[in-house]
Amino acid sequence: RGAEGRREVEPRLRRGGGTMPREYKLFGSLCACLYLELLGGGVYAFSVYSVYLKEHFGLTQGQVQLIGTSGNLGAWLLLPAGCFFDKFGPRPGIGFGALLVFTGYMILWGAMTGILVPSLPVLCLGAFTAQHGCSYWDGTAVPMASRNFAGDRDRGLVVGLLKGFFGISSSVLTVVYQSFFRPSISSFILSLALVLPAGALVTMLGAHVTEKNPSELMLSAQEKARVATLGYGLLAALVVFVSTGSLYQRERGSRAVGVALLGLLAGFLALLFPLAMPRWIVDMFTGAAVRVDREEEGG
Repeated sequence: RGAEGRREVEPRLRRGGGTMPREYKLFGSLCACLYLELLGGGVYAFSVYSVYLKEHFGLTQGQVQLIGTSGNLGAWLLLPAGCFFDKFGPRPGIGFGALLVFTGYMILWGAMTGILVPSLPVLCLGAFTAQHGCSYWDGTAVPMASRNFAGDRDRGLVVGLLKGFFGISSSVLTVVYQSFFRPSISSFILSLALVLPAGALVTMLGAHVTEKNPSELMLSAQEKARVATLGYGLLAALVVFVSTGSLYQRERGSRAVGVALLGLLAGFLALLFPLAMPRWIVDMFTGAAVRVDREEEGG
C-alpha cells in the first residue's frame, strides 16, 4: 500500500443507526485501555501491605511469600481472561474482573479487620482472587488495543504505551498510599476493593472492539504524533513525578502530592481531543511511512 493510499478515515464511524466521533470511538478505546492497565497494576499492591501482614498476623517470611505467590498465580493465569475476551468482548471481561477484585480485596480487608477469621488459606484466597481479577483487565486492554489499532505501523506504538502504563502502576499505588492512607493499611485495602472496580466500570464507556477493516483504521501521521507526544510525553512526566513524589513522602505523606498525581493521570484524557501536534513531529511520522513504503515497493 503506497503513501498516497494512507488517508485519514472518515471523521465519523457508524455504529448501529447513529454516528460517533472518530476521536471518541478510537481514542476513547485507547484511554480505556490505558486506565485498565493502570488499574490492573493492582497486582503490585502486595508490596505495600506485605510487611503489615507479617507483623499483624505474626506470619513467617515463608507464609508471606506463599500469599504473594498465590496472588502472582492469579495474575499470571491469563488464559481465562483471553478466552473471555474472545467469546464475550471487552465489557463483560471488565465487569467480571471488577467482581473478582472487589471480592478478593474485601476478603483481605475482612481478615485484617476481624470480620473474617484470619487464616493463611483465607489470605491466600483473597490475594489470588484480587490479582486474578486484575488479570482480566490486562487481558482485555491488550487485545482490545491490538484489534482497534490494527495497522502494522500503529500497534507497536500503542501497545508500548499500554505496557509503560502497566509498569508504572506499582509506583502510582505507592504514592497514593503514602498520600492518602498511611499508616492505615486496612483503609488502603478497602479503597482498592471499592475504587479499582469502580474505575474499571467507568472504562466501559470507551471499551469497544471495532468491526472495521484494519486497513481502514490506520492512524494518520497527525494521530500518531498525538499518541507519541501526549501519550509518551505524559507517561514520561508521570514516571518522573511518582519517582520524586515517592522519595519526597518517604517520611511523611502529603495529600497535595496525591491530588497532583490524580490530576496528572486525568491529563491522559487529552488524547480524546483532536489537538494539532507540532509540524516537525508530524513530519517525522510522515517521512517514516514514506521510507517504509518505498522499501516495500522496492522489495
